[in-house]
Amino acid sequence: MLVRFPKPTRIHFAKRVVHNLIQTIGAIPHAFLTTLAGEAFMIALLVGPEHIRQQASASFIAVGVAFLCASLFNLQAQGL
Repeated sequence: MLVRFPKPTRIHFAKRVVHNLIQTIGAIPHAFLTTLAGEAFMIALLVGPEHIRQQASASFIAVGVAFLCASLFNLQAQGL
């Protein structure tokens, strides 16, 4: 996809991605433990099903589990 963009746009895009990544890593110590645990669980849920079964739609599974957890554990009241 980046091949279609002109070269200056690719460089700007790469700089933005690196900047966003550095900002995200720098913000981790200020995050709540429940937020980090929820994010780690969602990443594992997105990666896991595709390794176990190739036809599994990990994104649909992750969204379904997120809705289920949000309603069961009242995650919105906890800030998630």
